[in-house]
Amino acid sequence: MAEYRVVPITDLERFSRWDAEYFSPKPTELLAALRQVGARPLGTYIDKAQRGMAPNYDPAGSVPIIRTVNVRDLEFSATRQEYVTQSFYSSLSKGHVGELDIAVTSTGLGTLGRVFCNMGIQEYMADGHITVLSPKADADYAYLTAVLQSGVGQIQFEQWQRGSSGQIEIYPEDILSIMIPLLPISLQLEISELWKSAVNLVQRACLFYPEAEFELLDRIGWPALQNSKVELFFVENSAVLDNAGRVDAEHFQPKFRRLCQHLLDLKAVGLGTLCSSIDKGTQPGSYSSDGEIVVVKSKNVFGQGIDFGNCERTTSEVFADIHARLAEGDVVMNSTGLGTLGRAGFIPANHPEKMVASVDLLKLSLKHDEVLPEDLTLFLNCPAGLAQSEMFQTGSSGQLHLYPQHIQNILIFLPRNKDGSIDIAGQKKLADKVVGASVAKKEAQVKLAQAKRLVEEAISHG
Repeated sequence: MAEYRVVPITDLERFSRWDAEYFSPKPTELLAALRQVGARPLGTYIDKAQRGMAPNYDPAGSVPIIRTVNVRDLEFSATRQEYVTQSFYSSLSKGHVGELDIAVTSTGLGTLGRVFCNMGIQEYMADGHITVLSPKADADYAYLTAVLQSGVGQIQFEQWQRGSSGQIEIYPEDILSIMIPLLPISLQLEISELWKSAVNLVQRACLFYPEAEFELLDRIGWPALQNSKVELFFVENSAVLDNAGRVDAEHFQPKFRRLCQHLLDLKAVGLGTLCSSIDKGTQPGSYSSDGEIVVVKSKNVFGQGIDFGNCERTTSEVFADIHARLAEGDVVMNSTGLGTLGRAGFIPANHPEKMVASVDLLKLSLKHDEVLPEDLTLFLNCPAGLAQSEMFQTGSSGQLHLYPQHIQNILIFLPRNKDGSIDIAGQKKLADKVVGASVAKKEAQVKLAQAKRLVEEAISHG
C-alpha cells in the first residue's frame, strides 16, 4: 500500500523547498531524534566553507588536486591523481585544502557526500566538485568528520541535495545546515580518537607498501632500465606483427621491448603459467545494501589493496557464477579504464564473507607453487607490471581493455637464489610487508565502523 505524508504549506515556505525527498520520513525521523539529544548546525563549528575551482592541470606540478575520485573515508586516494604547479596554487584565494580542512564531495549520484579531513601537512587543491570546510580552532575536526561519514550525516546529505537524476549537488550553505549531535563530551572524544586512530593506521599502511615495492624494483634493476635512451623512431618485422596478432604501434614501443627482454634475462615467466585459470567477473542483476554477497569492483581495487569497506552487495543468485567467486589467495586485476587498468589486489586469508568479482575485473586463480599472491599483486602494481598492462591493452581513449588471453603473456619477475631456484624466502619477506599494509587498513576500517556506530547508536537510543 502506498504511503503518503502531508507537509504544511508553512514548512514549504519556511525552508524554500518543494522536493519530496527533503520532507521524506527518514530525515524527518532523524531530526526528531537529534532534537532529543540536542544538536547544532555544522556551520557553528566552521570558520569558512567554499567550493573549489577548475584547476589548471599540469603534469609537472607538485600540488595534488582533490577530485571526487580522490576522496575516501580514511585518505585522499592517489587514483588518477592530477596536479597543479605551486605558483598556480599560491596565486589562488580559494580551493586550498590545508591541514585539518574537511573536503566534501558535492556533486554526483552515488558520490555526493564523501568526506575526509586532511590530517597531514600536505597541501592540496580542490576542484569545483569539492566543498572545503575550515573548522574553527576549538572544533573537533575528527568528530565532525566521523558524524558526516556516519548514517547521521549521510541521511542529511541526501536530504539537502538538490537537482535530479545524476545532476545532483549540494551547496556550501546546505552543508553548513547539517545538524551535528551534542553527544556527551566523553563519547565525542572516544569517537574522535577512533577516527584519528583509523587514519593513522592507513597512513602507516601506506609506508609498508612503497618499501616493499622499492625493494622489488631494486632487484629488478628498474632504475637503470629507466635511464636507457629514448628512441624517436622504430621499425618492426611483419612476421612479429603477424605472430602478435596486432599492429598498433603502442604495443611495439622500444621501451616495452627493452623491458620484456630485461625480464626474460632475469628468467621471468608468463603470468599464464602461474595461474590455473584466468576468468572475467560477473554482472549482478541488481545491488542490495543488505545482500549477503560482496561485489568487488574496479573502483574498489587500489594500488595498495582492495577497499572491502566500500564494496557494494548483491543477493545470493550471483553466486551461481562459479568462475566469478573469489576465495583466499585469488588475485583480481582491473580490466578497464584509463588510469585504473592493470591495478591488482589479492583476497586475504580468513575473509569472513562470500565475494564475487565484478565484470570489470579479471580473476586470477594461482597454482601457488611458484608465486605468492601478495608478491604477484606487488609486481602487477609496480611500474614494471603496469607498463606491461599498458603494452597489452586494446581499445582507444577511455575505452581501454585487458582480456584473459592478453594478460597471460605478461612477464612476472620471480626473485631467485644464486643457484637459479625461486627465492621463496625473499618473496615471503616482501609478502609480509604487503600483508602488513593490508592488515593495517583492515584494522582501520574496523575502527572507522566503530566510530560511525557509536554516533548512530547514540542517536537511535536517544
